[in-house]
Amino acid sequence: MAGHFEIFGRNSEVINCKSLIDGRLTGTLESVENDAQSLENISASELVLPISTDNSQLNAVKNANLNKSFILHGPPGTGKSQTITNIIADALANDKKVLFVAAKKAALDVVHHRLENIGLGAFCLELHSNKSKKSDVLKQFERTLEVPKYKINADYHEEAKRLDERRKELGKYVNELHKKFPIGWSLFDTIAFLETNHVKPDERFYINFPLESADVFNWNQWKDWLIPFASIVQKSDNLRFMLYDR
Repeated sequence: MAGHFEIFGRNSEVINCKSLIDGRLTGTLESVENDAQSLENISASELVLPISTDNSQLNAVKNANLNKSFILHGPPGTGKSQTITNIIADALANDKKVLFVAAKKAALDVVHHRLENIGLGAFCLELHSNKSKKSDVLKQFERTLEVPKYKINADYHEEAKRLDERRKELGKYVNELHKKFPIGWSLFDTIAFLETNHVKPDERFYINFPLESADVFNWNQWKDWLIPFASIVQKSDNLRFMLYDR
């Protein structure tokens, strides 16, 4: 889903308030895109992400964490409700209050359901339709006050450090998989080519040659050599057919 989101924004509380009151965007928004590498380097302790994210969703949560204004645009199925859920969860973890407004009740229900699933339902105050009566509001307050306060024994920062180290180790495999060899492609490119073209490797044709020593010059030589070799093979097949025919 990476790349499905378009995010534009500017850090301005004036734009936030005026746009909310007027019901339309006031002012201009600048791009708040981040490169993939900077997103990969985000420490686990920087953001609270109870739901897994891709880079475009992570970028949105990061900018919300920095109090930046932006428009999050994406077609259905690209994870907007998951992203909003993560934004709200991260805000709550940082002692912030969130006002979530939507044109359709269904959108509110989807996000509220996700918050319920991650244990944050008690911290949501519904103020729409049948939930806006005084008695309902008081019941929601009561539910929140009854939530037990647990003291977590685990050290959050130590756990975040452990996750960062694990991610770094896993990243080594990804880097090796996508590392370009002098010949011009990576191991991933090779596997993708074999899969796409339905080529089944045959151990009889394996050669003991260090891939690090192969470069574009060698590759072009091999391709030039392949043409006469294919011709020889074809002629030998024709000759064998003639012998059998006799």
